[in-house]
Amino acid sequence: MKLPPLFKCFPITESLAELYGGWSEGPIFKVSFTAESFELAIEKTNIYLAKHGFTYELKVEDFEEEKSIDFADLTFAKNITAKNQILLAYHQPLDNKPLDNILAFLNSFREERDWKKFHTSKDLSLAINSEAGELADLFLWDRAERVNEEKVKDELADIITYCIYLAGNYKIDLLDAIISKTILNSEKYPVAKAKGSAKKYNDI
Repeated sequence: MKLPPLFKCFPITESLAELYGGWSEGPIFKVSFTAESFELAIEKTNIYLAKHGFTYELKVEDFEEEKSIDFADLTFAKNITAKNQILLAYHQPLDNKPLDNILAFLNSFREERDWKKFHTSKDLSLAINSEAGELADLFLWDRAERVNEEKVKDELADIITYCIYLAGNYKIDLLDAIISKTILNSEKYPVAKAKGSAKKYNDI
């Protein structure tokens, strides 16, 4: 099995941690390594940090007692911009994107039924709007806590499915699109001004 570089694995999964000679401890962001593999883990992590503009650098001597890297802590290190905090926290292994697996599953379902010819961008966008309306109807004139969660789940699944198909029409990588948009929003809504506020970015 070809392993993706460690610096492309944020947050690292337990299975990937084991493949690299490390293992997860509690929260998914904390990964421990054997002494033999730890120096390589530090080196590859620093490559990732430098490549993405971080001024923060890990040193092996800082981990003499505990051979583990807490990636969550890195996102709050000094001199790391909001943009890079998001990149570090949300970057996924390139060889293991869950949305790719979902898209393959959905495409197989669609091809078996010969439905792709119906999924024009126009019709998919209208279907998204229609399903969003059905989701909203579940909450109309009712309290949120009384709404049937199974129905909410079904409507969300329909909306997300059509969104994935529409993204496929334009070869949009949804994971990258979400990260890029979140980075943009982080710049529009800095924590110092936007925390706890529902105001639009030009009003804060």
